Amino acid sequence: MIKTEIKDAKIGIIDLANDEISIALTNKLLASGYFQLQEKVHSQKSIEALFRKGKIREVLIFENDFSKN
Repeated sequence: MIKTEIKDAKIGIIDLANDEISIALTNKLLASGYFQLQEKVHSQKSIEALFRKGKIREVLIFENDFSKN
């Protein structure tokens, strides 16, 4: 059987906005059961190394003015 459902996808998050909306969205994503936070990434430079090590499969980036856009 082929499944197309995402479950426990290992992700990293860069939250440059760190505001009410980005935090709420992060909490909602993690509570869904589809995503599992592996790394709170502090810079975009470290993303490639995390992919290569297999620690994460996806990265979510909230830009500085995320809630304004």
